[in-house]
Amino acid sequence: MGIPFLSNIPYHIETFVKPSLSAKINDTPYELKGQTKPFHDSIETNFEIHVKELNIPFKLGFKIPSALLDASLKIQFLQSKNRKPSLTLSGDLSLKKIFIDGLDNKPLLRVPSLDLTLASLGPLLNQFHLSRVFIQSPEINILRNKDETLNIAAIFPEKKKQGSLKVSPTLKEEETSRLILDVDEIQITNGKIFFSDLSRPTPFKTILSPVEVKVTRLTNRKGEKSAYNLILNTEAKESVHLSGEFSLEPLWSEGSLDLKSILLKKYFPYYQNLIPWNLKEGKLDLSTQYHYT
Repeated sequence: MGIPFLSNIPYHIETFVKPSLSAKINDTPYELKGQTKPFHDSIETNFEIHVKELNIPFKLGFKIPSALLDASLKIQFLQSKNRKPSLTLSGDLSLKKIFIDGLDNKPLLRVPSLDLTLASLGPLLNQFHLSRVFIQSPEINILRNKDETLNIAAIFPEKKKQGSLKVSPTLKEEETSRLILDVDEIQITNGKIFFSDLSRPTPFKTILSPVEVKVTRLTNRKGEKSAYNLILNTEAKESVHLSGEFSLEPLWSEGSLDLKSILLKKYFPYYQNLIPWNLKEGKLDLSTQYHYT
């Protein structure tokens, strides 16, 4: 631990105070170092945080028996008389060996590596900019039960019901309070999805692998477009290729869809009640454009 010199004497106010701390807690190394002007009007503060292989298991509606966090972050705080205080985070976050299980101990998700590059996160201003999100070799097990519930539903929090009394914000209030998200690039490589559906009269199973996803310029800014490319194959050597553009606000998308060697008999559980005969064989190839608004 480094304890710096502190002084509120006027000619010392402009001088940065440089505290530091390093420690090893439960075999996890931590390092904190920075500089600050505690008595200046701006309270200008810059800190660096370094964490290596922090184990973050917990239990909620699901279990995380394993997840290791590496972090190398820079934090900057600044305030002035004419502007709101700003808090900015940048740097790199990496999660490794992510295991997520259901409460029945059955595996839901496995992610060997998830890397985030933070360009600039401004939580006080509701502005979040990520340079890159990279997910390597994720595996997800999706089970649709007989009652049509999904086993992965526990991972996603339920939306709380809001009261009937609502006050509509002004346009200016909406623009300043709305969360803005920008992600330059999202990439998922060598993914695998195990899907089982027990809700059909005849149970259905398939494996999607490999799954490759790339999204560029993801944003929720009104009227701005993002580009995407999705390629997936199945255990039956079927292939699906989707690519195009989309926007989140308003919801819109257009692009192309290519299907190759889709086995019609394989998906019989989803249309067996619609036709009065059994389909023995058949493959589908399709190439088309789509537009959604």
